[in-house]
Amino acid sequence: MPITAITPTNSGGTMHTATVKATIVLYACDSDETKTISGLGDGADPGYKGIYKAQTGATKNALRNGSLMPAEADPEADQQVDNYT
Repeated sequence: MPITAITPTNSGGTMHTATVKATIVLYACDSDETKTISGLGDGADPGYKGIYKAQTGATKNALRNGSLMPAEADPEADQQVDNYT
C-alpha cells in the first residue's frame, strides 16, 4: 500500500506525494527457479501523477538493484565504436 500525503505549496496549491515499494518476481522459463527483487520510489506532483512517478521510480530501483539495468544514464557511452567495419 503506498504512503501518500497532500502538502500545501507556497503558491497556494497542493502537492501530492507518494512513496511506494515495488516487488517483482522473476521466473526462469526453463526451470522452477525464481528471484524476487524490490525497490522503493518517491514521487511528487501538483496533480494526480505523484503515485505514478513513485511507481516508475520503484520499478527502476528494483530492476537496478536486481542487476538487470545499469545505473548510469547512457550505458553505451563507454563502449568504443569500431569505425573500420
